[in-house]
Amino acid sequence: MNRRERRTFRLSCNAPVIVGTFSGQAANVSMEGAAIVLPEAIQPGSSVEVVFLPPEPDPAGEALRVQGEALRVQKEATVVWVQETGEPDVSFRHGLRFAEPEIDLLLRAWPGERLPE
Repeated sequence: MNRRERRTFRLSCNAPVIVGTFSGQAANVSMEGAAIVLPEAIQPGSSVEVVFLPPEPDPAGEALRVQGEALRVQKEATVVWVQETGEPDVSFRHGLRFAEPEIDLLLRAWPGERLPE
């Protein structure tokens, strides 16, 4: 059996985030590491699409750019866990596992954070 290390990540950019599910686009999204916080739960095992939008406006010039155009970056992920936050407006935190390793381009490692098995 070949063991692979699993890591979670803390967001290192300030881009707005959109989460798409089969039932539609999620509202009131915030990112905490590789977790999405939403008012409704998405079941573990569900596939989601995470879209990082370029900040508007981008005075610091931090957005990823190609030929001067800010990029919209789209990644596929799987929901691996869900926990209640205890907050009335934003009730569920969702842990994500991204399908592509180059997600490191957008996120940086946060020591000590691990995905549950």
